[in-house]
Amino acid sequence: MLSAVESVIGEPLANLITTRNSYINRVYEVVVKSSRQQLIVKFYREGRWTTDQILEEHALLYRMKACELLVIPPRAFNGQSLFFVDKIPFAVYPKMGGRALDEFTQDGWIQLGRLLGRFHALSQTQQVSSRIKWHPDTASSRHLEILLNDKHLPEDYKEPLKRVVGQFLQIARRQFETEPLFLIHGDCHKGNLIHSPDEGVYLIEFDDCV
Repeated sequence: MLSAVESVIGEPLANLITTRNSYINRVYEVVVKSSRQQLIVKFYREGRWTTDQILEEHALLYRMKACELLVIPPRAFNGQSLFFVDKIPFAVYPKMGGRALDEFTQDGWIQLGRLLGRFHALSQTQQVSSRIKWHPDTASSRHLEILLNDKHLPEDYKEPLKRVVGQFLQIARRQFETEPLFLIHGDCHKGNLIHSPDEGVYLIEFDDCV
């Protein structure tokens, strides 16, 4: 991992690696040996996203940053933001100082609402996307199928579950027929928010953008 990152940034790293919390990917904090600069390196789960999907995520972050939204785009080296080691994609990010949010004040809710509103206004200008669509037929239907095929679900539960969820899906499909689709974060919870006292609330981890 150190060798892969060093080959990208062109500088040696200190032998200090800190594992960061991540449910899907593998994320590490490393330190540039000469400058002591701290970097966050994200190794994406192989096969979960296509290269186009990851590059779209990066391009979206650069657009948001250019519009002065509080996000953290990956660093680019020689004009590239995505790299590979043994077919595993990875990206290098600057470490952002701040703290996790345990509770929201009224002002905090307003800041978050403003950030999400500006993000959605920007994402609605993007007409074409390679990201997956959250739709009853592509999300909920597939999840139901997984549950029905699971051996741990008692047999006498399956038919009622299929019937009730099927009724819900019929209602949900009608709601989606008239609604325009645009990119959303896809994993917006407190763990993906960082509060910087001097700047405000940063929104991070866009790899589940849909």
